Amino acid sequence: MGLLVYRFSDYNHTAEREQFRSLCKSLKEYYGNKSHTCIFIGNFNIGNVELDGFIIKNDAIIAVEFKNYGGKIIAADNGEWMLSDGTIIKGGSKKTVYQQVSLNRSQAKKGLKTTAHLTNKQVQNLNSLVVFNQPIEAIDSSRLTPDTKCWLHIADNTSFIEKVQDITSENIEFEHKEILALLKSLYLDRRYLLEEYSDLECLDENYSPKETAVDFHADSDIMILDEALEEDVVEPKRFENRGSKSNPKQDIDEDTQSEIDSLSIFIEKLIKQICGKVDYTLNVYRYDDANLRATFPDLRPKRQWFLIIKIPNAFSIVDKVRKLLQRDVQATTDHLTFEIGMPIVEEVHEVGNRALVKSEATLSADVLPVVEKLKSHTSLPSWLDRLIFEKLRAQYNPDYQKHSFNLDLSEDEVQNYLGTYFPRSYAEAFCIYDDLCKNSKFIELIKEKEEIHILDLGCGTGGELVGLLTVLEKYIPTNVKFKVEAIDGNAFSLEKFKEIAAYVTKKSRREYTITTVQNVIGCTDDIEKIAEHYNTQHFDFIQMCKFGCELESRRICKMANPYQLLLTLFGKLLSTEGMFLVLDVTTLSKTDNQYYSQLLNMGVRDALRKQPKLGVLLPLCCAKYNDDCMLPCFTQKEFSVRHSRKNNDISKVAYRIVSHKQFINHLHLDVDGDYQYLINSNRNNELNDCLCKYSKSNGNGTILDAYKIKTK
Repeated sequence: MGLLVYRFSDYNHTAEREQFRSLCKSLKEYYGNKSHTCIFIGNFNIGNVELDGFIIKNDAIIAVEFKNYGGKIIAADNGEWMLSDGTIIKGGSKKTVYQQVSLNRSQAKKGLKTTAHLTNKQVQNLNSLVVFNQPIEAIDSSRLTPDTKCWLHIADNTSFIEKVQDITSENIEFEHKEILALLKSLYLDRRYLLEEYSDLECLDENYSPKETAVDFHADSDIMILDEALEEDVVEPKRFENRGSKSNPKQDIDEDTQSEIDSLSIFIEKLIKQICGKVDYTLNVYRYDDANLRATFPDLRPKRQWFLIIKIPNAFSIVDKVRKLLQRDVQATTDHLTFEIGMPIVEEVHEVGNRALVKSEATLSADVLPVVEKLKSHTSLPSWLDRLIFEKLRAQYNPDYQKHSFNLDLSEDEVQNYLGTYFPRSYAEAFCIYDDLCKNSKFIELIKEKEEIHILDLGCGTGGELVGLLTVLEKYIPTNVKFKVEAIDGNAFSLEKFKEIAAYVTKKSRREYTITTVQNVIGCTDDIEKIAEHYNTQHFDFIQMCKFGCELESRRICKMANPYQLLLTLFGKLLSTEGMFLVLDVTTLSKTDNQYYSQLLNMGVRDALRKQPKLGVLLPLCCAKYNDDCMLPCFTQKEFSVRHSRKNNDISKVAYRIVSHKQFINHLHLDVDGDYQYLINSNRNNELNDCLCKYSKSNGNGTILDAYKIKTK
């Protein structure tokens, strides 16, 4: 027998992560040589509550709550839990600790009956265990009633395992096979299993849960089941779109419509799997529809559209639907509801003495009256999502300070980087190149080549490279060969990229040559040696993404602007029809007291003034005003990506694309009009602060996204 540890998502706070690992180690040490079976689940949602931990063992079920306190604890049925010095121990959501654990226990009991089909007797004595991360010196439990003490227990990390041993329920006597059967009921498939703490021999083939194979639609975050239903041909179920009078059906944007289409197919499969044959209806309402508000007066919409499934006994299936959809699904007696589409932004306007609130569904720069905008949102392809998060075990763990400098990342830190920043880099490159390749003049030139050469300096785990290759696979005929040179200083990052590149080439029908080179840069001479190594070659795509900030932060280039140096050295390697993407973060440089986007813009501008054959392709305002511009502009473009760990993961970057002037002239950029150009999509800024200063003084009021290519 032994221990099986699952975790549905990582914790939001460092203390919780540390405590989870500590408890896992204690459980592993105890159950490693025992004949008992124990399941420990982290961040477990059941009965519409999320528990820090959940334990199922042969003789008990325990709901676990983490608390980052210690010392002398005063516990009570009524009023706040406190430390002896008067510090209040928070219970979450403005509840006392007792209210929190009591509510969670009650809801978990309901969820176990509905989801795991346990009996009333089995769940009636469900126990709760409050575990303190810091050592407990003493516990005053005199304010807890005897009834409460029967189910509510207190421990710290060191006494946790003893308390788990002591807790038992007279109505629970699970055999090993019964515990394994619960894995399937609770949807604990193996992708959530933490193997470092688990005894995999427990998962006997006869009793281990059947894994739910999932796929992710290429343009949405909708999970498509591929179990027994994968052979069925399912047409989208017909649904009624109920827009308000002022917002008819046509106002659904393209991404949301794609999301609805995918959802209709998925829900058809999901309900068939859970309920068998049952009649239901699927409707979509805009958030301000009068009928919606009349039917559900308590709704507080956060997104533009509500999807409502009318189905009998909705309460009985809401937990399963919530898990499979990975969405916040709410239930009434015969309705399941959840929100889709773009967030709603509220604008407050003063009229007399009244404040009128105007709600408008929007994403970032949509609050600005921009005529043409670059599509800046995409989704991680299903194969890539599964590869990095399941096979390569990447972790989504945003930590800007930790990942500002990537050369010295450890193997574990590269795992975090892969799960957090790879999807963002992919989205940035995919959106940028996809828009460019839609331009017929460009694509006609490049698809005639026999071989496309790509150079990426500072490739890391390869997010931007895979984004570029995904676009080229989409637009370039398969008879065109791809030759890639990927350079980075971190060996762990390069190993991850090589694994990903192997999948890219395997799924493609074209011929690839991908060369990875580890090259640690410690001074300007190292950069010059790399450029000299390639001096006889020309590249159709050169990328330097979030690489200049590394050189600047380490003062590698001494007195030189790193972007100016890079473009001066490597601009000579650009082919006649090539593109040179220089992209970086927009944070403040601690070494120069200027923002990296300002350093990038000044460096590229100065480099081009000494290379008369090269010019700016994007942003459009830089293509138009680069020779005259003397301003250290702050530019910023916001991108977002959906993946299985985050629905709307946002990144903010600055970039320029440089090409030969001959090639730019061939594209016939439309920069002759009196346009104003949006160079900063941050909606918290005033409109005037988001526009190119030169175009603002010359423009006629028509605003274009400076990063959206526009040709005549």
